[in-house]
Amino acid sequence: MNKKIDELFARINKVEEDLEEIGHDFSRFSDLYDGEFFAEQKQLAVYLEDCLISITHDTATNISFQYSDIATLCKFIDFRKRHNWFNDFELEQIIDSEMPSIKLKGDLLSRINDKVDLLEKIANVRKEWNTSFKSVSYRSVKDKFKKR
Repeated sequence: MNKKIDELFARINKVEEDLEEIGHDFSRFSDLYDGEFFAEQKQLAVYLEDCLISITHDTATNISFQYSDIATLCKFIDFRKRHNWFNDFELEQIIDSEMPSIKLKGDLLSRINDKVDLLEKIANVRKEWNTSFKSVSYRSVKDKFKKR
């Protein structure tokens, strides 16, 4: 990845760590408001604690999930840029099928005359995909980012 993305991820990680630390440091904060000075005080103190958990732990958890999606999406876009010789359908067939269909092979050979070069490109695509995406199917990664 590039320097700007690394900076973004570092800053996101820092925010997540800060939120977790705040949640830990102020985990007993609602105790300051607990008591029986009026009927609803205990209930409001519990609500205060729930709000603090939401703004710290729940937000940090959400950031973690979104961070993962952003990292995967960046890798996916970079992968597609490097292998733009293949279209989306072709990449899905190459990566998710044990053996690409004869029609696909024919279509690909019509664009490239050297069968050895084509086989090498296919092997490189599969190898890079499986390394980058831990052998998860192309379709499952792609579908994750369909318009929500």
